[in-house]
Amino acid sequence: GKGTTANRARALLRQMYSYAINEGRIETNPVVLIDAPAVEQSRERVLTNAELKALWSVLRDPSGLTRPGPGGKPLPVRVGRPVRIALQLALLTAQRRGEVSSMRVEDIDLEQGVWTIPAAVAKNGEAHPVPITPKAAELIREALALRSDPESRYVFPAREVAKNAPMGAPALSHAMADLVAALGFSERATTHDLRRSAASLMGGDRGGVSPGTVGVVLNHKGARGAGSITFIYLRSPMLAEKRRALMILERLLLEIVGGVEPSAKVVSITGGAAA
Repeated sequence: GKGTTANRARALLRQMYSYAINEGRIETNPVVLIDAPAVEQSRERVLTNAELKALWSVLRDPSGLTRPGPGGKPLPVRVGRPVRIALQLALLTAQRRGEVSSMRVEDIDLEQGVWTIPAAVAKNGEAHPVPITPKAAELIREALALRSDPESRYVFPAREVAKNAPMGAPALSHAMADLVAALGFSERATTHDLRRSAASLMGGDRGGVSPGTVGVVLNHKGARGAGSITFIYLRSPMLAEKRRALMILERLLLEIVGGVEPSAKVVSITGGAAA
């Protein structure tokens, strides 16, 4: 990920210099003369059924799980339950890590079974109603019960209660990296790969959800034909279609991970025992 990070740093510097030009502080932007440090390739990583099963098992109970440390010394993997719930919800809802980690209580309607991601949080700037499936509702209730501050406006509050801030997306990424290392996946897997895996389950042969509906569930810009005349008549949240798609996702996912008890011994994808 170093190349991608370097590209992001370049883009940020370019934006800062452009702002300075607009403010009349400087006359030229030196970053425009610097080529991107790395060529980025879009990832196509989708977790296998075996990987999903192993990951879900440690998300339920990571007791005894270790990852390789310096010199090959095993290090215990300590991932708190709230973070693990957030990762489970990322899979079940197919939403972005930042949207899940910043989930607000006021945006959750468990009676109607809808989580509304505010426009200010959604990546495409459009409010996004996400149907809450039964398993997702169960996990949200558990997360709410685990909060040290019941008055927090966030489902996953940061540890610093005084800040009244959400957990933060990096917590999910760090946890995912530790869990993947401990499980011995043959290829790196990120939180965004969970989203891609969820989309693959919905849109695959067994899921049968149309690409257009998968795009709406993912809240991709233009998934409903934005910019076209059709879009003018398709402004409904498409809740029924999204609910059907997410129910299919939950059913398929639970079929894959079914039978994995929290106390079960976790087996690495490479064949060795991980716990």
